Amino acid sequence: MAPLPSLDEDIDFFRVKGYVTEPKACLSCKPWKNYLYDALKLEAGSMNKQESVGFNFQFFRNGTYRLAWTRTYDAWSSQGEQHYGKWHTVMDHVCCETLEPPVEAQETEMRYAPAGYKFAVPIEDILSAQGPDVA
Repeated sequence: MAPLPSLDEDIDFFRVKGYVTEPKACLSCKPWKNYLYDALKLEAGSMNKQESVGFNFQFFRNGTYRLAWTRTYDAWSSQGEQHYGKWHTVMDHVCCETLEPPVEAQETEMRYAPAGYKFAVPIEDILSAQGPDVA
């Protein structure tokens, strides 16, 4: 296996961290996850048995979406964020990009992700999610 490239010091830490902490990527490519954890000086090791991640997506007909995610480590620590952005489909994926939110987050709300984050979700994952029934 070829060695992984070194990370440039100018790399956007938070964008890379988002890929490292994405559950499917962590499970499917452990060498890459371990490399990034080491390069970014994140806590490495196996996933905490009490750790859980929850996502709540809302896709709107006008091409915008809202996402709130929460990652809980144990009874006393968690992190979360909300996204506002635009979406479109490309083949079998819904492609999302965060935008500046139309309003500021209130003091009691999670902070908004900055504009410019891009990611894609397989349509099959969205359709098979256990959400509220919509008539």
